[in-house]
Amino acid sequence: FMVTRNNKTFDAMVLQPKDKMLCAFVLYDDEDIVLASTQGYMVRYAGDAISEIGTRAKGVKAMNLSAGDTVAYGCSVKEGANAILVTTQTNQFKRIRLSEAGRMNRPAKGELLAKRVKSNPQNVVYIASVGSYDLLRLTQDKENWIAVKEIPIMAKDATFGQGSKGNDLYILKGIEEIRILEIPVKPLDEGKEHLHDVEMLSFDLE
Repeated sequence: FMVTRNNKTFDAMVLQPKDKMLCAFVLYDDEDIVLASTQGYMVRYAGDAISEIGTRAKGVKAMNLSAGDTVAYGCSVKEGANAILVTTQTNQFKRIRLSEAGRMNRPAKGELLAKRVKSNPQNVVYIASVGSYDLLRLTQDKENWIAVKEIPIMAKDATFGQGSKGNDLYILKGIEEIRILEIPVKPLDEGKEHLHDVEMLSFDLE
């Protein structure tokens, strides 16, 4: 939706009882969206599969869920990403090659992104599209940050790997950085092009 007034807060969407907002992110042109469920199902859709709707609409169905399953997290496939990082409730990780996450038609149940082990069930709590040189920030302390390339790339039928920093840390999700864009505007003088300045904003949540 398009925001026409920015001098006061407004409702972005209508939530049903017991519903909650899991995450929010910017989806740019030609980007895909990836969603994962708590039980480990993953879907990938083209961005244009989600149509523009009004600010108070309920939205469209994202996934077909099994009984007891819920949507865990979502992300956009950002420029330069080559894998999907998956994290569980016990801080176990894995990366899945982006090429293994094929596009689907919405809504779909998806496919399992990891082998389910009944004796040690892992629930997905976070996903992100990552490049080889990205950092995974665990708390505000930089000593607890790890390079994404240290997290092994695994097949979808493999289980998760143990994190090198232990299980007592949390992922610092923050607010994603906004991309710099140059927006052409109608020239004031014929033959000249003028551009609006767009500033990059980045925030961290403590």
